[in-house]
This record gives sequence, C-alpha cells and structure tokens, in this order.
Amino acid sequence: MDLSTQSEVIESIEENRATLDNTSNIIELEKEKSKPRKNKEKSKEKPFRELGYDSGVYYLISKEQLQVLPFKARDLKESNLLQLAPLSWWRKNYPQYNDNGDAKKAPDWIQAADDIMRRCAKAGVYSCEAVRGLGFWKDGNRIIHHRGNALEDLVNRKIISMLDPSLRGVYQRATAKEKYSNECATDEQIALFLAAINRIYWKDEAHSQLFLGWLVLALFCGLLDWRPHIWVTGEHGAGKSDTVLEAVRIALGAKNYISAKGSTTEAGLRQRLKHNAIPAVVDESEPNTTKDRLRLDSLLTLARNASSDDEATAIKGTVSGEAHSYRIRCMFCFASINPYIKELADQSRISILEIVKKPQTTESKADFQFIKKSFLELEKAGFSTLLNNLMISRLSTLENNIKVFVEAAGDILGSARDGKQYGTLLAGYATFIESEPVDIETAKSYVSNLKLTEVVEENRDTKATGWDECWVKMCAVMLVFRDSRSRVTVGEGYEMLRTKNIEELARIVGYEHSGTGKVAKEQMEKAARQGQLEIERALRRLGIIYQEGTVSLYGCVGEGLYIANSSEEMSKALAGTPFQNWKQHSSRVGEAVRKPIFIEGQARRVIFILRDLINQ
Repeated sequence: MDLSTQSEVIESIEENRATLDNTSNIIELEKEKSKPRKNKEKSKEKPFRELGYDSGVYYLISKEQLQVLPFKARDLKESNLLQLAPLSWWRKNYPQYNDNGDAKKAPDWIQAADDIMRRCAKAGVYSCEAVRGLGFWKDGNRIIHHRGNALEDLVNRKIISMLDPSLRGVYQRATAKEKYSNECATDEQIALFLAAINRIYWKDEAHSQLFLGWLVLALFCGLLDWRPHIWVTGEHGAGKSDTVLEAVRIALGAKNYISAKGSTTEAGLRQRLKHNAIPAVVDESEPNTTKDRLRLDSLLTLARNASSDDEATAIKGTVSGEAHSYRIRCMFCFASINPYIKELADQSRISILEIVKKPQTTESKADFQFIKKSFLELEKAGFSTLLNNLMISRLSTLENNIKVFVEAAGDILGSARDGKQYGTLLAGYATFIESEPVDIETAKSYVSNLKLTEVVEENRDTKATGWDECWVKMCAVMLVFRDSRSRVTVGEGYEMLRTKNIEELARIVGYEHSGTGKVAKEQMEKAARQGQLEIERALRRLGIIYQEGTVSLYGCVGEGLYIANSSEEMSKALAGTPFQNWKQHSSRVGEAVRKPIFIEGQARRVIFILRDLINQ
C-alpha cells in the first residue's frame, strides 16, 4: 500500500469513527427489538376460577356462564378455553410472538392450558358435593339463598357474587324461578291458609298438622339435618288432586318444586334434581304392576338417601367405567290411592297422611268451595313468596323448634328416629302458626295431646301389615265343595295344591288309603286328581285361581295366586272385617292383569300375587 492510499484509509476511518462507536449500541437495540414484548396491561381480574382436579379431569367455573365445566387435559384447547373467557382476554394475558417480535393473532394456548392445570392442582381434589344449585344452604356461618340468578346472604341481607372467594360452596347459575320481595304473609293470610288445610277431610287431626309442617319446610330442605317425607293417600274421588296437591302448588309456587307423575323413573328425577335443594311431588304413585313396584322401589331408595346428609350421596356407575356421585337434598311428597312402603327403613322416613272420601252433601260441597276460594285468593296475593319470606324471617325460631320438638317427640314415641321424623314436621307447623320459639315442656305437652303415638302405630300397621292381615283373614274362609263334605279352609286348600300331597287331596273326595298294590296306587292318584279339581273349583267360587310355577295361565310368570278384585262369596265371608275391600291390600303387593278373566261365568279383574309375597 503506497503512502497516498494509506492516508486515504486513515482519513476514512476518522470520518466514520462516530458510526463505528455506535455499532455496539445498534447491536444491543436489535437484540432488544427481537425479544418478545411483555404485556404491561395484564388483566387484574380473571374471568374464571379453577376449582380443582380429579382423575385427570380439571374443573373450572366461568364468571360469564357460572356453571362448572369439566375438561380433560386434551380438551384444554382453543374452543373449550373460549368458554371460560373471551378471545381478547386470552390475547392480552397469553400473547404469542413471531421471530420478528410481532404479536401473533392466536394466544399461547399451550401456556394457558399449562397454567390452568397447575392452578387446578394447587386448588386440590375436586368434590362434586361442594356444588350447590337452587335452594337454601348453610355456608360457614352464613345462610345462602340461591335464587337461580343471584345469591342472597340471609344473615347480612345482601346480594353477593357467586364467585365470592369466601364462599365454601360452589354455586352454579340456574333459571330464576320467580320475582322476589321482602313482604311476608300477614296474620290474616296465615289464618286463611290454615283454615283451608283444616277443611280437607283428614283421617286424623295430626295428619293436617304434619302436612302443613311439610309444606313450610319443603323449600328449606337444604338447611335441615333431617328431611322428612310424606305419602298422601286416599281412595279414588277423595280429592287429593283438588285439595292436597293444590295446597302444595299454592304454598310452594309451581316453579319452585319438581312435579312428577307415577311413571317417573329414579334416574329421570335424579337428573332433574341435579345439585338443587328443592322438594319433589310424585303423584299417581300406584304399585299396580311389577314394573311399577320396581320403579317405586328405586324412587324410595332415592328418597331414603335424601333423608339426611349422612345418607345423601348416591354413587352411580357409568358405561365408561367412571363413578358419578350425587348429593341428594330433597323432601318428597308421594300421592296415590294405595301407599307402597314395605321396607322398615322407609317406614321411619315417610309419614302416611290419609284423607277420607266424603259423600256429596251440601256441607261437603261448601267445604270444597271454601278451600277452592281460599286458594284462589291466596294465589292472587302471591302467597308462595309471602310464605317463603315469612319462614325466612323465622329461621332462628325454626332452628330452636326443631331441636325441642325432635327431643320431645323422641322421648314420647320412644324412638330417636321417629323423633326426627315427626318432631321436624311438627316444628315446621309450630313455626308457621307462632313466631315465638317453643320450650321443651310446651313441645312435650303438645305432642302428648296430639296422640302422636297412636298415629305412628297406625301408620306402621297400614304400611307393614295391611296385606298380611288381609291374607290371614282370607285363609280362614271355609271352602264350599259341591261333591264333598270335607271341611277345608282357603289356606289349607292352597297349601294342598302347592305341595300336591296325594293322600290329603284324595281325602277331599272321601277316599281313604287301603292297600299297597298298583291298583290301590292308581285309585289314590285318581281320587287325588278329583280332590284337586274340587279345591280348584271351590277357590274359583271365591275368585281365587292357583298357578304353578311351570305355567303361565293369564300372562303372569311364576307360582302364585290370581285374586279377583270382586267376588260375591268372598265379600260375604269378609263382611264386617276391615278387609271387605281386599283389592286395596292385594294391589299393594300384586300385579294387575291387563285383561279380565272369566271366573264362574263372569269377567273379573284380577291381581296376581307371587308365592313369595303370600304369607300364611
């Protein structure tokens, strides 16, 4: 390089020294530019809450939907995460950048899913028992009224958020049931409703008070340690639908309870109840067929589980192999002509309340018109809301009354379980008619004067021994033979047909055993067949047909008896006994045959009873 060239280079360097000095700064700026941009305006309030996890499923609830959403890990992607928060929130809180440092349109869904799973793990194992729907709930020291679209703290009398972090339960949004006000039922309205209930033709005075107790407690079933159920019964035409069930509608409000018919299944009702603490009314719960009885057995099991929080969790398996648990908090009211309560466990959880059918007289018509007019007046005034507010204002009184009446009833009835069942119902009644709390001595005096012991014993007899006692009476009826002078009862004749004792059957037609040869044996067998026919004919005259287990005479399967609903001869035999209407008892344990059967030349409706249900 010559001197001239060298000097030019030096001169060039001097001229560009400022640029060279800034090179390191430029490089640093480029590095800074390539870094992902941090969002300085991250949302302070998260629009959803992580509730926990269980067996690979993550549970969340969004502020927008306010319903629990379960997701597996593979489901925590764009379409499902958008149920929790809008796209704008995800873009702001989980931005994603390209290599040039520019923000992408799509948020960082992977990072979002990872954060959700970590926070669910931190929240702990999720329990569906914490989920709470419509109704009244104890939440720590507070009583919460879940109205569907709002939560009311009844202790502080204010509306609170369903996502309030101080809440112990998980509250889901539901359809708002009705408009609310703070106005309570007046003394005049209380007296009018009480008078209307008392004008119903109850079999016993205690029945009306127990029914009223159920009515005022039903909407508060979520607060009760013991949830009593009732079964309203009465023969056809007694007025159950027009009086008792109408009273339920007026007192509770048509939208505040589940109204179901007898064909309702346990699964269907359980799915309707979900996590709500609301009452259910099951009308037309008739045990006419085997299918009906199996369905009622399932419903009664559900009611049994709902009686207390200790028993309220029902666990059901699924085809996927996973178990689903349900916390049932419900008070049931069954209604039918014939009650169907055969299990001892159900007898102490369900009180039978009976109404009596009265002939159409001027007095009975006036009573019905009074009931109808009273209910109409109360409905126009919005009585269900007024009654609800009245009981809210008396919750502390109710709490006291339940304690003292449960103790009083338990002491007098000699059973802690009966004390819970009947004491709780009477506490509801006492709180409805009087705002002041009752002391233990007053409660004991009241239970004694009501003769509750007799009511409980009568209910047990009705439930447990109605058919058994009826069958005992039928078994004692003498069979009438046309070609024999033998004296045999229905029970003895049935046993002969069932056991096929040849000697006894032969004796019916007067044959006495003699000899051991082949001829003697053939003669005895012939006489036994004749004796069997005689017994079968005599039973048919009473409306009874025996079926062996190997045949199906009229469509029913298994060994048992077909018993006609009406028979002139049986009516004469049972005249003057409580079992003249034996159908009322046989229908509780038997299956009604669809088509009439011709017995003694007449078409008769019959009920088939399996041998296992026939007790002698």
